[in-house]
Amino acid sequence: MKKLFFIIGILVLAQISCEKEALEELQMEISITESQKMYPTASFPLSTTPSPTKMMLYEIRLSDDKENRLRGKADIYAIISGFKDEQKNPLVKKVQLKFLDHDKRIYRPENFILVDWTEFKLNTVRIELWEHDCCFGSGHFRNEFVDGEFANMSEFEALDAIYQKFIYFGIEDDKVDLFKYVEKNRNYYNHFGSLNNARVKFFKR
Repeated sequence: MKKLFFIIGILVLAQISCEKEALEELQMEISITESQKMYPTASFPLSTTPSPTKMMLYEIRLSDDKENRLRGKADIYAIISGFKDEQKNPLVKKVQLKFLDHDKRIYRPENFILVDWTEFKLNTVRIELWEHDCCFGSGHFRNEFVDGEFANMSEFEALDAIYQKFIYFGIEDDKVDLFKYVEKNRNYYNHFGSLNNARVKFFKR
């Protein structure tokens, strides 16, 4: 009989723990919803300011970090695709987001430069978020571009072409989200990626 009461007690505690976790997640979602009422999800131009040199990552939240809970913390990084010159020759960089190690949490890194516009020319980049599998290699790039092959395209067309042609070997890595066109002269408030997994605030500086 004592054993039965012990088992019942364990089950009750487990139920309370699950209900508490669900309540915390609901409160987080309510907080995010209220925040979205305050700030529109779309980006907006601030054309009267001087030309910015940096795109700062002010805030980010992931719904799913794509990391197995048994493996611990997530290892998130960004792939930034853009242009290194006026002829739209590609420039691709990898940026580690070491601070971002769990989903369903809001992170506000201090003075975090995501895009350096002194390196990326023109006005637009593409940002992909990935989660690195801790048990495999870190991945690598393979550049198969020909100088000048995107020169006659618009910036958006060229970014799409780079995305289709560029090959990144991230062994077993998982795509977290994608921001197709991030523009130099815009701020982004509560902006969602194409996969609706990452919510970010990008501020120009």
